[in-house]
Amino acid sequence: MDAGEAAVEVGAMHARSAVEKGIKFLPDRNEVPDAKPYWVVWVTIDRKEEGPYYAGVTACAMTVNREIRRGYKSLPEHVNRLDKSIKRHIIVAHMDEKSKRILADFLKNHDSGMWVRSEEKLKSDLLAN
Repeated sequence: MDAGEAAVEVGAMHARSAVEKGIKFLPDRNEVPDAKPYWVVWVTIDRKEEGPYYAGVTACAMTVNREIRRGYKSLPEHVNRLDKSIKRHIIVAHMDEKSKRILADFLKNHDSGMWVRSEEKLKSDLLAN
């Protein structure tokens, strides 16, 4: 988020993204001082008659302090949000405005056709001020 960028990270599926590697995750976010915030966003793509679209998009927070090799994330939340994405839910309204804009721009630039064909809820939740 601070870097202002989004990327596809296939390793996140098994908690092995570049950000997560070498990090011990703790159950209490207060045990990870000066942590950098990240969003893990689960995106499910489906197809309708007109073509593919972003069918499920859900976000969950994660923080990492590389210096001390510690991080915080709620594993149950990540698993539940992955499940919700697979079930075609849109859960992004809780993200901060900057991160929502970054995600919206990423999804549009990744495939503008999929963005256009996506549900209005995704667009309104990401682009609402």
